[in-house]
Order: sequence, then structure tokens, then C-alpha cells
Amino acid sequence: MARLISDDALVVITLWSEAEGEDIIGKTMVAEVIYNRVLDPRWPDSPGQVVLQPAHFSEWNQNDPRSVRSLLLDDTDPIVQDCIRAWGAAQAGSTFAKGANHYHATHTTPYWAPRLTEVARHGGHVFYKG
Repeated sequence: MARLISDDALVVITLWSEAEGEDIIGKTMVAEVIYNRVLDPRWPDSPGQVVLQPAHFSEWNQNDPRSVRSLLLDDTDPIVQDCIRAWGAAQAGSTFAKGANHYHATHTTPYWAPRLTEVARHGGHVFYKG
């Protein structure tokens, strides 16, 4: 069966939603988390499968209101272009997130955060390795 949306498109949509309001470095750091998971044998080896894992990226959670908005993305929009650049930077080896494979918004602390090592903070996100 043919895939309707490419891995790259799934990542860009995820970045647009997950890193909304972040500057290009913040978007790149979230992209690095996705890419670091692709490289880690604990997660799927395709970016699309990584972002679509249940309960990992809220854009893809059932009933998330942002997922409806993402259907309207225009690849000429400057924010979408930043997401495309951020994904390219992560794949090229950027290291702003210092090897992080988890992150969360600063306004919350998920149950899993205390057992991981915080490696960076930027904008509205905290990044962890574990």
C-alpha cells in the first residue's frame, strides 16, 4: 500500500505543531529529538513511524485540536519553511539539543521527566537524554 504522506512531511507537520512559537533553534532542537530517536534502536527507524507513535507527539493524539489545523499547512509559509530547515539541520547533525531524545513544555512536568537527565532548555521546552 502506498504511503500518502512522506516521512519528511510527517516530521514537518509535527514540528509545526510541537514547536509552535519557537524560534528556528527551538524548532531544530525538537527536530533533533525526532532524529535522535530514529538513530536509537529503542524507537522505529523511520521518522514517520517515530512521530506517529501513540502518545509521543501530541499533534498525532486523537482529538488534539491542532491536528485539524495542520491539514491547512502551506509549504510557502515562513513558519513551515523554518520547520523544513530545522528538519534538514537535524539530519545534517546539528547538536543544539545535546543528544536529547525526550522533551516537554516548560509549563508541565511529565511523570517520566525525573528519571531522565536534563541536557538543555530553550524557549518553552526542556530537553532530556535517557
